[in-house]
This record gives sequence, structure tokens and C-alpha cells, in this order.
Amino acid sequence: HSRVYRAPSLADLYRTTQLQTLGGGFDPCGNRPTPQQRINCAADGVPGGAYVQNPNVPYESLVGGNPALEAERGTSSNVGFTWAPAAVAGLRLSLDWYRIELPGFIAIPQQNDILFECAERGLAVTCDRTTRNPDGSLRTVALTPGNFGRVTTSGVDHAGALALGDVTLGWRATWLDRFDGQPFPDATVQRLAGRFGPPGALPRWRANADVAWERGGWRVGYAPQYLGSFVECGGGPLPTSVCRSVDDTWYHDVDVSYAFELGLRLFGGVRNASDADPPFVNNQTGANTDVGTYRLLGRTWFAGLAWEWR
Repeated sequence: HSRVYRAPSLADLYRTTQLQTLGGGFDPCGNRPTPQQRINCAADGVPGGAYVQNPNVPYESLVGGNPALEAERGTSSNVGFTWAPAAVAGLRLSLDWYRIELPGFIAIPQQNDILFECAERGLAVTCDRTTRNPDGSLRTVALTPGNFGRVTTSGVDHAGALALGDVTLGWRATWLDRFDGQPFPDATVQRLAGRFGPPGALPRWRANADVAWERGGWRVGYAPQYLGSFVECGGGPLPTSVCRSVDDTWYHDVDVSYAFELGLRLFGGVRNASDADPPFVNNQTGANTDVGTYRLLGRTWFAGLAWEWR
């Protein structure tokens, strides 16, 4: 069990503040708000609590740093064991459970979260980030970072290794049990495990494996990677009530090498042998996929020559 700590970066604190033209945010106040939303929208400056949002009319966003940020502080707990049974030579297994809780994390708020929480709950921390025109339409939304809400995540990691003569096998897998995000204090808790959230794609399962055969100077390796499916809601002009399933993804890598006696090694292979494309992610309008999770390159061949001093 340990304490975790992260100070705000220079960009978080002092990035130049400026206004940028923005559009596409789904404002509940301008899309047939519920009776309770109408009350909160009226308090936020919408005449009568409702207007008709034109998605083609842009508004401005305030972006930049926040010198008033405080450091992140949280806790991390881990329990695990490793097992190497004597009855199976070369086998080693491990299982680890983890839980991380981070209140007051530093984040740049999402425009849809600001607009939804202001309309749904009337939270001052979100409504204070919007300014409106006399007809109730949006004029600006402040997207500067802050110490917002809380993140709690937990899961199980599993790894194993097995050696059988000339063949070695290894695998690593993780199961995401929980990833709960609360974008603002007292806001709706977002259950993001198995879904797309502010950090990106959060599939329940991820796994890597590698199997290799070695004899003499030869080595042949195969390494599959698995990224599980997840559910994506909203994105772009779509409201968060519109959801879709993003299929799981497999990658396959193969390599072959030969090591000569004088330290020279010839190697080659192919990455993403099945030429899998990254799945479309509607929330990532700039790249159309989650660049932090999926590979952007298709089938890629490589070859090389290395020399090691012995």
C-alpha cells in the first residue's frame, strides 16, 4: 500500500490562455431539455430554460493553463503472488490484484461533460465555465485544466512463462474490473470499464503472448496481441445516449533471426501480419481512432543486421 503524488506540469500551469473557435458540443439546454434541466438551464442564463441549438453555429472555447492547480494525491494498493511448481520444471505463474484511487486529479474537462452536468444537476463548477448569448445559445466554454472529481480503478494482472526444451512461451493478460470517473465533484459517476472514456479506450481484456523456438543460431518467434471490445457512446455531434460496440482487435507479429559465432546477427520479420486496421472511434475526431491504444500502421516488414562485441 502506498501514497501516490503528481505535481502539475508546466503546461498544466502556464500554457498560454486563448480563445479558439469550437463547435459540436451537445447542449441539453438547446435540445428539448427535461423539466428539471429547464430549471437549471434558466439559472444558467437560458430564457425560459430552453432554446434550439444550431450545430452549425460555432462558439468559442477558452483553453490554456491554470496557475491555481494543486498537486494530485492518491493511494495505490496491490496484492499478488508468484507460483513456480516443482512438479512442472520451467513453469512460472503470477497473479496480482490492484486498486488505485485518485481524488482531485488534474484534467481538462470535456465540453459535453460541462454542458450535461450544468443542465442535469446545475453544478456551479460546470455552469461557471459557460457564458451564453441573450437567446441562451453558447458563447464560450472554458476548457482549462482543474483538480476535478475522482478516479478509482482496479483489476487483475496475470502472467506466465513456460520453457519446454527449445521452445519458450510467455503471456501477460490484464482484466479491468473497474474504472470509475467522476469528472466533477458531486457529478454523475461514469462507469467506464469496458467503455470509451476520457483516458481513451478501456476494454475489459488486454493480453500479449510470445512463443519462440531456438536451436543453434536460429530463432523463430511469434507474438500475438489482443485488445478486447468496448462500448462507445456519443462523440462528435452525437448525444451520449447513442452507443455502439467497437469490436476486439488482434495483432500478429513474426520474426526470424540467425546469430553467427562472431557476434553478427541477421534478423527480419513482419509486424501486424494480418494487416489489421485500427477500429473507428467516433470520439477521436482528429485521428478517427484511439492512437494511444491501436497501431496506426498496417502490415510492416523489417530486416536488419546487428553486431555485438563479445
